[in-house]
Amino acid sequence: MSDRDGKSVFKSKVEPDYCHATQEVEDDICILPDSASSHNNSVATHMHIIDPARNRYPFCIVWSPLPPITWFLPFIGHTGICDSEGIIWDFAGPYTIGKERMAFGTPTRYIPLNPSLARSCSWDIAVTTANREYSKRMHNLFCDNCHSHVAYALNTMG
Repeated sequence: MSDRDGKSVFKSKVEPDYCHATQEVEDDICILPDSASSHNNSVATHMHIIDPARNRYPFCIVWSPLPPITWFLPFIGHTGICDSEGIIWDFAGPYTIGKERMAFGTPTRYIPLNPSLARSCSWDIAVTTANREYSKRMHNLFCDNCHSHVAYALNTMG
């Protein structure tokens, strides 16, 4: 979606500090400069570099082990989803959404996804929607957990 000046616009009800230096904030709308416009309202692809040293994984699902459970059951771990800037968001516990650092340490695995496949809304709006929803939920180890949070974001994308 574009505004009357041709800038990419996506509605987002996030804190103003969520919009970064390349964006302006106007009434809960992040406006990207023309140079950052690309398909599906995401920022320019040159900004989407996976950088584990900086803990940045744009458009990725990230995973970390849960010691000691993962030692015995290696398929069990903690998941998070990253926004277009690569910031990690995870459902870290009851009514708690972690930002930047995962609840159980640095990711040891990541899966990059294609943001252009998001059909219902932009990637960042879906992540923000999942964060809002799960910040109101009680964590349940078996039924409503970090995996559910990631799935909610992906399902919101369509």
